[in-house]
Amino acid sequence: MKQLIHDFPLQLREALQLLEKADFGNILTQPAFSNIVIAGLGGSGISGKIAKNLLEPFCTVPIANVYTYDIPAFVGENTLFIACSYSGNTEETLSAFEQALQQKAKIFVITSGGLLAEKAKANHIPYLLIPSGRPPRASFGYALVNIMGLLEKLGLCGNNNYTAQIPKLAEFLEKEMPNMQEDAKKVANFILGKIPVVYTQELNEGVAIRFRQQFTENAKMLGWHHVIPEMNHNEIVGWQEPQSNLAVLFLYAGNENEREKIRFDVMQEITSQHADKNITQYHLHGKGSTWLEKYFYLVLTLDWASVYLAELRNQDPTPVKNVDYLKKRLSQG
Repeated sequence: MKQLIHDFPLQLREALQLLEKADFGNILTQPAFSNIVIAGLGGSGISGKIAKNLLEPFCTVPIANVYTYDIPAFVGENTLFIACSYSGNTEETLSAFEQALQQKAKIFVITSGGLLAEKAKANHIPYLLIPSGRPPRASFGYALVNIMGLLEKLGLCGNNNYTAQIPKLAEFLEKEMPNMQEDAKKVANFILGKIPVVYTQELNEGVAIRFRQQFTENAKMLGWHHVIPEMNHNEIVGWQEPQSNLAVLFLYAGNENEREKIRFDVMQEITSQHADKNITQYHLHGKGSTWLEKYFYLVLTLDWASVYLAELRNQDPTPVKNVDYLKKRLSQG
């Protein structure tokens, strides 16, 4: 798993090469889309969530993520539907794909093979094959770059062009790898023996979700996340009893507005003053000159933190036994 994290900048470059060769069929010649729906779960779904985070401030139509079997009723002929399943056999995404097909959405598929690739071929749906043979959670860069690239080619992102920044981003992440590893070790030691609670700003929720998925799958531990300002209207009230087993991690990507900064400050006060004195806090700031660099500094730092946590807890980060067991039970009907 460490090597896969280390090679993420290379994955970004490879994803760009795939984008250059990608066949989007007649999608690029379609009339204007009225909405975008990205279906995918787990290590595949995080690509769609991060794409939404990064593109939504610039995108001229709504972006929705689907994490279940069924799709929204608004999906139709003017919908761009992106089905993303690394294995190609994710049953929820296959179900969503079939429904999008019935509702005549314009579909693009990202997968390494499986049933989804077969269905795309059979229905003359354009699809992108990404490299197989690795855990889905270690492959999200392939899908992410191509989702962003497709939306940029369609002119749905204004003047924003993230794919043009990918080479510089990859170079930046390679240069910062030692710093990310050092920050990750500090985060891992901070969390060890406690339940992590991760707070960040709404537009950076993909970072928090990614970390939650990583520490559950790699380090085999539980925790939760929430976003500011939404959690200020509900979860904040729960911080009034001793909670000595929690470790609060605040994440910043440098795009917080002035009101959100005040909210972060208040949350720091509340979590430290209105709860058990043993509660600890850690503030992790993304580094870089752009939001994209800061965002991915956080993503990769927390990826490293999850494997360091696995080591500290004597856990093998690769197996996901409970997921395998669930799939076996589902296959039995």
